[in-house]
Amino acid sequence: MITEKGFLLSYIKYGDYDAILHFFTQSGGFQSFYLRGLYSKNNRKKALLQPLLELQFNSSHSSKGLPKISNLQLAEKAPEWDVKINSIIFFLAEFLNQVLRDEVSVEEVYHELKLLLEQLKKNNLSAHIQFLIRLSKVLGIHPLLDEKPFLNPQKGVFDINPSHHLFHEEVSALWKKLQISSYDVPLTTSQRQQMLESLLVYFQIHIPGFRTPESLEIVQQIWT
Repeated sequence: MITEKGFLLSYIKYGDYDAILHFFTQSGGFQSFYLRGLYSKNNRKKALLQPLLELQFNSSHSSKGLPKISNLQLAEKAPEWDVKINSIIFFLAEFLNQVLRDEVSVEEVYHELKLLLEQLKKNNLSAHIQFLIRLSKVLGIHPLLDEKPFLNPQKGVFDINPSHHLFHEEVSALWKKLQISSYDVPLTTSQRQQMLESLLVYFQIHIPGFRTPESLEIVQQIWT
């Protein structure tokens, strides 16, 4: 039996009472686990099924089937999010459920997730944009910085001439600024929307099989 911590990314009901949970764990990155009896009557653990909630649990691995988990509990006190932050949380969990499935730098990603949640607790409404820029660097797909004004998303470099309508000079300049900054760059609502659109295009190009998260529509409705 191993005690682990992880951020919940997604879950699905399995049979009448059980569930399969997808985590990004501190020890092994993206992992799937089987949890027995989660949907049984009066099981209060269902309240823990919140995206990007950091949970602690015991796991047992075997040669057959998914590892089983037990003693699921909060790793620390769960934050209370407002509607806007909650929409970001749902979006990022769906986003990360796709891009973190392959082998990545587990320690760096876990650290970035902790930083992200700290920023959201401070009500940083641009934190998801800054996090995705930082994640692109951790994943090794970030664009190479250059003095040229337009980001070419296909090549991952900056060019003299524009190559995509979303990557105009203002957005390209923000990409540069955010790549060399931490979480201290203020963004307007319009800039957040434009950056998010450009980020989705960029990840679609550089992450095989990436699809726009369905929760994007909710984010757009709440933020407009």
